[in-house]
Parts: sequence; C-alpha cells; structure tokens
Amino acid sequence: MALPSHTTPLDDKKATTDGAWLAVLAAGIAAAMHIWKLPAALAGIQADLGTSLIQAGLLLGIIQLASVVGGLATAVGGEMAGLRRLLISGLVLLSAASALGAVAPSTEWLMAARTLEGVGFLLAVVVAPALIRKVAPPQRLNVALASWATFQGTATLIGLSAGALFLQAAG
Repeated sequence: MALPSHTTPLDDKKATTDGAWLAVLAAGIAAAMHIWKLPAALAGIQADLGTSLIQAGLLLGIIQLASVVGGLATAVGGEMAGLRRLLISGLVLLSAASALGAVAPSTEWLMAARTLEGVGFLLAVVVAPALIRKVAPPQRLNVALASWATFQGTATLIGLSAGALFLQAAG
C-alpha cells in the first residue's frame, strides 16, 4: 500500500526550478570568485615572479578587458549555442585556466591564464540572467533575478576573505 503524497506536481516543479536558478546563481558566484582570488595573492606573485606594478595592474584588469571586448558577442553566442552549454563551458574554462595559472612559471604565462579566465568568466556570467529567466518559475522570477544582482558582491566577500585566510594559513 502506497502512502499518499503531500506534494503536488506544481510543488515538485517549483522545487526543481528553484534548484535550477539557485544553481545558476552559485555558478555565477563561483565564476566571480576567480576574479577576487588574485588581489590577496598579488604581493606574493610580485615577489615570486618579479611582476612589475604595471603587470600587476594588467593582471587585475584583464578580466574587465575581456568583458568590454566580448560581452555582446557572448550574449549572441548564448542564444545560438545554448545558454546552459555556454555557462558550463565558461566554468570548465575558468577551472582549467585557474589550474594553468597556479603553475605558471612567469608573469606572461600568468597573464595568458588570466586572459582565459576572463573569457570563461564572460561565458559563465553573461548568459546567466537569461538562463535564470528561463528556469525560474514566474512567481519567483523577481526574487531570482534580484538574487543574481548579489553574485559579484558575494563573490568579492568570499574570494577576498577566503584568499587572505588561505594565504595566511599556507604561509
């Protein structure tokens, strides 16, 4: 004998879709944390790789350059290639470029890795609002999109704090 269910199909759909837009939000936060891991480590990078002040500034701004150059193209590409596919591709590229940057033997290699991170960041975050709009239930759309507005600030807080704590613990 089966027990009666206390959920309706609408409740199941709502839980699934809330999970979907929350996953997109988490992906955006994770992508943006790649931007904010660098400032805490910059002094160590300058010491280890002999990075000049100009190169350090470029390392910090290279992701913004990717956004200026490729933002519109990424949005159009998201519509053509698929929003979810671009978001996942961006996260994979961010992870691979981050690993490459971790073993970079020189500032030039680090800049190349940071450029790839910029492209990955762009792929992940430009398509995210459209994807949230697609997966969020209509009654939760305002909350979902308002939550997206917090992704960069949340990532800044986590990235700078966790980066400083990690560097302090690691030495």
